Amino acid sequence: MKLYWRVPHVSVGIPQQLALTKILDKNVEILLPFRSWELVEFPSLSQTTRHTWPVKTTTKLETPRHVVVAFQINRKNKVTSNMSTFDNCNLTNIRVFLNSERYPYNDLFIDFKDNKYATLYEMFSNFRHSYYEIGNEPIFTPKEFKSISLITHIDCSRQKETIQSGSVVMRIEFETSENIPHDTTAYCFILHDHLFRYNPLTKIVRQV
Repeated sequence: MKLYWRVPHVSVGIPQQLALTKILDKNVEILLPFRSWELVEFPSLSQTTRHTWPVKTTTKLETPRHVVVAFQINRKNKVTSNMSTFDNCNLTNIRVFLNSERYPYNDLFIDFKDNKYATLYEMFSNFRHSYYEIGNEPIFTPKEFKSISLITHIDCSRQKETIQSGSVVMRIEFETSENIPHDTTAYCFILHDHLFRYNPLTKIVRQV
């Protein structure tokens, strides 16, 4: 079996070629900003109702912009388990701290037994608009979100400039109405900024 990977190539017109040539002649480094993805795992949570997870420390140029948190009970390294579903673990509140700044600012007051999770579902639904800047079209209904795909999205894209000085310590705090079940794994999916400089003449790329 052969696998073909079709990669599109972009060609520019003559006016654009002239403009790019002028940039090369100036020998000015070109900034290449983009967003990268990173997955951090907490293999086994303690069986309590309050948790503090020191996720990582980043530089000011790699500040997390979007954070996605999910839990799975007794599925890790189980080949017969459905790894595409996630558990709500009776979550009642969750927040992300970037140094002293908190996201979201207010408590969520979640209660899955009374079906009080509209705010959490709205945060999940808003990812598409916040990240891609297009209309919201959640792939799960509220019922499916609660039962098979409890994925918490926390938008950290609107930050104060004070956060950008020095390193950024990221931690997650969350509470549950009951003790976390045995063998529960937590996943944190981080989308953060990256910045590189490219020198067109030397073809050297370096991270800022």
